[in-house]
Amino acid sequence: MNKLYNLKRISKSNTITRIRSVSSPLTHNSNYQIFNKMNLTFFTTFVNPDLSTNSSNSSNSSNSARNSTTNSAHDSTIMESDISNIPNIINISNIPGTKESLSLNIESNIIDDLNKGYKFKKRTHNCGELNISNVGERVILNGWAQRLRELSSNLYFLPIRDSFGITQLVYRPKLDDDNNNNKDNIIKDNDSNNGNNNSVEEELSNLSMESIICAEGIVMKRPEEMINKKMKTGEIEVEIDKIHCLNPANKLPFFPSDKQIPNEEVRLKYRYLDLRREQLQDNIRKRSLVSWVIRDFLMKEEFIEVETPMLFKSTPEGAREFIVPTRSKGLFYALTQSPQQYKQLLMAGGIDKYFQIVKCFRDEDTRSDRQPEFTQIDLEMSFITISDITSLVEKLIMEIWKKALGIDLQDKIPFPRISYLDAINKFGSDKPDTRYNFEIKDLSKYFNHILPEFNSDTIIECMLIKNGIKSLTNSEINSLKDLANNDNNNNNNNNNSSIKREPLISKPIFIKITPINISNWISKIFINKQSNNSPIDNEIITKELGIDVGDLVIINKRKAVALESWTLLGHIRSQIANILQSKGILKIPQNQYNFLWVESFPLFTQETNDNNNSSSESNSKGENNNDAKLISTHHPFTAPVVEDLGLLLKNPEKVRGQHYDLVLNGVEIGGGSIRIHSPILQNIIFHNILKMNEKQKSGFSHLLNAFSHGCPPHGGIALGFDRLMSIICNASSIRDVIAFPKSSSGCDLSVSSPGKITKEQMMLYRILKNQKIEKLNIKLIQISYWQKENKKQKTKPKNNSEVRNSGKDSTITDPSTGEKIQGHQYTWGIIGCLNPKHCIRDRNEEYTIYKLPS
Repeated sequence: MNKLYNLKRISKSNTITRIRSVSSPLTHNSNYQIFNKMNLTFFTTFVNPDLSTNSSNSSNSSNSARNSTTNSAHDSTIMESDISNIPNIINISNIPGTKESLSLNIESNIIDDLNKGYKFKKRTHNCGELNISNVGERVILNGWAQRLRELSSNLYFLPIRDSFGITQLVYRPKLDDDNNNNKDNIIKDNDSNNGNNNSVEEELSNLSMESIICAEGIVMKRPEEMINKKMKTGEIEVEIDKIHCLNPANKLPFFPSDKQIPNEEVRLKYRYLDLRREQLQDNIRKRSLVSWVIRDFLMKEEFIEVETPMLFKSTPEGAREFIVPTRSKGLFYALTQSPQQYKQLLMAGGIDKYFQIVKCFRDEDTRSDRQPEFTQIDLEMSFITISDITSLVEKLIMEIWKKALGIDLQDKIPFPRISYLDAINKFGSDKPDTRYNFEIKDLSKYFNHILPEFNSDTIIECMLIKNGIKSLTNSEINSLKDLANNDNNNNNNNNNSSIKREPLISKPIFIKITPINISNWISKIFINKQSNNSPIDNEIITKELGIDVGDLVIINKRKAVALESWTLLGHIRSQIANILQSKGILKIPQNQYNFLWVESFPLFTQETNDNNNSSSESNSKGENNNDAKLISTHHPFTAPVVEDLGLLLKNPEKVRGQHYDLVLNGVEIGGGSIRIHSPILQNIIFHNILKMNEKQKSGFSHLLNAFSHGCPPHGGIALGFDRLMSIICNASSIRDVIAFPKSSSGCDLSVSSPGKITKEQMMLYRILKNQKIEKLNIKLIQISYWQKENKKQKTKPKNNSEVRNSGKDSTITDPSTGEKIQGHQYTWGIIGCLNPKHCIRDRNEEYTIYKLPS
């Protein structure tokens, strides 16, 4: 017997489902049940007990019901025989009088919603694909609902967005007479609305922004005045007649489409929302494209992509490492700072051309251009020279710019080159930004013949800012002075009043050139007033530097050998450029890309001591500290310049390395070198220069062995993928080109990482000392043991000092199963057991050990 039922959704705020027999009128005798849970209301009407159970009558009733529902504008029909095909939605149970009832399980609507979320129609197009050629087609779109605009009761606009773009949906409600037939048969087959009985108006009114929807409709051409040329789909709109919410969005911390976005900490916590923003979508897609371009280019150049291990070991060179504990006592892994040693082993292994886009790890403070884990494009080649490597990289960069940005760099090839020493002296940095001038001039030649304090280890340098008085305010100049005060640690505190002597430019001097002082501005440089040497010619310096009235002159004294990547004037130069650029005085085109190779770095530098407060006099006299430790400027595997090999043991500080950095707009995007392949030379570096002990040298024994077994000359480079992408995407931070970056504190806020581990894990990896075992070694833990009846006693567990029969029968309850156990009780002591729970036997065995209750 088939009985006809009607289902209707009659509420917008709560889902209310009414189920009744249409062959039975609703009377005051009908039974109602209402269940409220999880903001869902289920309204159930039972069948009238007086309803005839005669099959023919039921059949006639069903037929009349079908006829009656034909004219219904709100109810939809379903056969009782079809109910059995909907699992866990409708249950038929017996009730007194008819033995038939219809009840709705509390889980029914939840399952109904799940059906809608998983049984959706596949999209025919993405949201950035439709155009004027698709007009008239019926399409299905899936995506995120944007802000609904209800212009009137007869016109709704709803943009839908996915990873490919945005399409505007429009809904114009039709007359009720035209819609009645469509609204009657909502649940008919598997291709209908998946149980969704709501009208389009109701679905639209219940939608929240960023909900996942499926919309069906016809592609229509927009009116001419409505065309949006800024959108890929701006010429069309989709007039929908069906829409389903596949997954509603709860209240969001922010909307990805908002122009005013929250602070970075909030965006990193809800990174999945931030990734929906168009800017980050473009960045991630562009990163994927560049990754493909790199692989395609290098494969054509006959490179082999080889994956090297990330779990390495701690070595004395490089930055701080991330240490990974093991279960073996005293043994630890270290995450690779770079695949440097592995790729050199690959060269010894005959892999002529190697590359890898690889994750690297360094335990350093995060900055806008630095992350604790980062990605680099790693290259290594055998039988290679510096010019071969730089030429290959230039071709790779040119290919990336062409495919990712549509920019041809042919006129910039080859990239200009500059030595490290010239970069420091002219720009105050080993990674200079050459998009603007502000070149630093060396004035030492004008002072070395008249100043007794001056020697070859000292440089007096000057930087000229044209129209600096007008361009920079007094407060901005004072901020530059504050920068100088913070950076200058060589102040002279000599206050001997018998000689009127002030420190020779112990900190930079800022001189504003005016009509009054243009002829004697050099007097601002304080010198020993008791000196009888000839004066400095102000006119010659003014003419050579091109100084005019209104200019700002900054003069500084420093050591000739810079121990850091920046000099003080280099910092000031960069800061002035930022100030002038923010004011619009210095205009740098967004698409200006100045590449520069910096070469001939010193192979070794003195290890800097942050606590060194030596006076400026001792530094200015050029006194060498023979005990100062030398460290590798980059890494200890860099080969020295061949012409400097004779200085290696005599004066290693003057040895240049075959190292090269690639700089783009003041950002170091890559660095490499020709490597040492001789075990003799590598041993000299380790032992004589870096003063490694035997234990430290043993950490590199694998590399020395490889060199001694026939290793070819080789070299390579690593390009910082994240920094490269931040420039390509014009992003202010590399965090904007990484899907899940770390915050400034080194945390991944989206998953709350790093996280704590349990004490058991810490003891397993020997991070936490097991204090409890020491205490338990001097205690006797008493354990009770019950053996089930009719079971033969087995060998007692390990570490038992004694066992004895307590001489009584017991009945206990197994705490893990609740089973009553009748058996014989035994007790014994166990020495050194960390936790009595660890002594519990396997449940499949014939007995179980329990801790004796106190």
